[in-house]
Amino acid sequence: MNKWIFLIVLHNFFFFCNYTNAQFSDSSQPEIGRALELVKNSTAPEQQRDACLQLSIIFEKKGDIEKSLKYYMMYISFKDSIMNASDSASIANIQIKYETEKKEQQIALLNKNKQIQLTEISKQKSQRNAFIGGFILVLLLASILFNRYYIQEKANREIEQTLKHLKDKQEQLIQQGKLASLGKMTARVAVEIQNPVIEIKDLSADCEDVIVEFENTEMEGTRSDLLERLKANLAGIIMHGRNADDIVKDVLMKSRK
Repeated sequence: MNKWIFLIVLHNFFFFCNYTNAQFSDSSQPEIGRALELVKNSTAPEQQRDACLQLSIIFEKKGDIEKSLKYYMMYISFKDSIMNASDSASIANIQIKYETEKKEQQIALLNKNKQIQLTEISKQKSQRNAFIGGFILVLLLASILFNRYYIQEKANREIEQTLKHLKDKQEQLIQQGKLASLGKMTARVAVEIQNPVIEIKDLSADCEDVIVEFENTEMEGTRSDLLERLKANLAGIIMHGRNADDIVKDVLMKSRK
C-alpha cells in the first residue's frame, strides 16, 4: 500500500516538475534562504507549506531532484496536515455546534419543565386556596347555622319556661278560685246545714225529756202522749237528717266538677 502511495506521489511530482519548468524562472539564493527560514521557524502551517512548495520548485529548477522531491514530500505533508486540521476544526465546530444545540435543547427542556412545574405549583396553590376558602366558608355557614340554632333553642326554652310559668300561675289561680269557691260553698253549706243540725239537736234533747217523763209517769194517757211525741221527734230527726244528707251530697257533686 505504501509503495503504491509513493508511486502516485512520484508521478504527481514529475507532473509538477514539468509544469513548473514552463511557469517559473530561476530563483536566486536569497529566496532559498527565506524559504528555508520559513520552513524552520514559522509557526503558521500554511507558510511552511508554501515555503516547501517554493523550495521544491527552486531545487527542481537547479536540477537537484533529490531536494526537490524532499521538499515536495514536505509540502504534501504540510498540505495533508492543514487539510486534516481543517477537517478536525470542522468536526470540532460540528461537535461544538451539536453540543451547543444539545445544551440549548436541554436548557429549553429544563425551562419547559420548570414552566410546567411552576404551572403545576400555581395550580396546586389555586386548588389549596380554593379549598381553604371553601373550608372557611363552610365554617362560617356552620357557625351561622349553629348560632341560629342556639338562639332558636334559647328562645324555645324561654317560651317553654314562660308557658310553664303561665300554666303554673293559671293552676294557682284555678286553685285559688277553687279554694275561694270552696270557701264560699263551705260557708253556704255551713249555713244550710246548720238549721237541720239545730233541729236534730233540739229534737234529740226533747226525746231525752220525753224518755225521762215516760219513766216517771204511770198514767197510760200520759205515756201514750209521750210515745206520740217521741215518734214525732224521731220523724223530725229523720227528716232533718235527710236534708243534711242532701246538702252534703250536693256539695260533693259540685266539688267534683
